[in-house]
Amino acid sequence: MTEGVASLNSTAALYRSEYKRVGTRRTRGELRNEILDAVRRALRAGSYETLSMEHVAAHASISRRTLYNLFVDKDDLYRSSCERLLKSVSDIVTEDVPDKMSPLDGMRFFLACCIEVYESDAARDIILSVVRDGAHQQWLVQAYHRDIHDRLVRACENFILKQTRHSPLPPDVPRYISEQLVGSVKSLTIGPHIFGYVRQPLPPTHERLEVLAKAYAAILLPRSNSATG
Repeated sequence: MTEGVASLNSTAALYRSEYKRVGTRRTRGELRNEILDAVRRALRAGSYETLSMEHVAAHASISRRTLYNLFVDKDDLYRSSCERLLKSVSDIVTEDVPDKMSPLDGMRFFLACCIEVYESDAARDIILSVVRDGAHQQWLVQAYHRDIHDRLVRACENFILKQTRHSPLPPDVPRYISEQLVGSVKSLTIGPHIFGYVRQPLPPTHERLEVLAKAYAAILLPRSNSATG
């Protein structure tokens, strides 16, 4: 009887151990995400050149064999990580500014959309990679402009064109204004985090962007009001 109980206890312990092992096993998708998280952390402290399969495997707590089963090489790791970040940021990029808004409210709306994009952790990480690796990773620069920068510029440009349709600006000016505005927002929100050039406390971001909104709205106001003049 005692031997039977001991045997049952031993079998139960074995099943509990196996259940625990299987229960904590990561799916392929979960494993890929954990690996890409490790790549993202590595790229915050380094660049493509310093990235290594060995380092990523260690930080993801997997074997190199498992890593190579999921990713072909370092290039595959780097591209997959950056593409995931690009997708994350692209999903929150605005496509349109409501044209019924006044110039000032429209600029405020657009700047708020830009802040949401550029103050996201994913945007900071992807732009850091663009800065560090862009010279040798042209696909990344092109993808950043296509999926993020150019879409924001187009949204602003379209709003300006609608606001000034009764008194059009010279052909290249709406695009130029939009490029300058997006660049200014990026510099104010991301610049200090990436380049560390701030030597003294700055006014709150919303105050600096309000100044921008009023300055750019002032360019549009005379033309947007011309229809009622």
